[in-house]
Amino acid sequence: MVNKEEGGIGEEEIVNCWECDRIVLLKEYLTMFEQFKESLASWKKNYSERQQMQHAYLMITLLVVLVSGVVSLLNQDLGQSLVLVAVLAGGIFLINAIVWSILESSVIAKIGRKKK
Repeated sequence: MVNKEEGGIGEEEIVNCWECDRIVLLKEYLTMFEQFKESLASWKKNYSERQQMQHAYLMITLLVVLVSGVVSLLNQDLGQSLVLVAVLAGGIFLINAIVWSILESSVIAKIGRKKK
């Protein structure tokens, strides 16, 4: 233990410094959380439910691919099974995009013309 008289840092300053670091980290986490909430609110406001669903499918696909990569380091069979889940989610994304494209180009456009 280093004494203050010898030019070192006292135990009390170390504890205070540790508490200050914890407070700064907590403030940063709260700021990051607030920014995340603002981003989600902006995302919800700027995109339709269909677009949000498509974004969710893409995020699920990417997350499952990342998780399957890590899991495959430990268990190859389980990692490959998770990749299959990601491929299915990607397939659902593509099918959903095609169906919505067809609906918008044919059905929804005709409904809009009939109302005028």
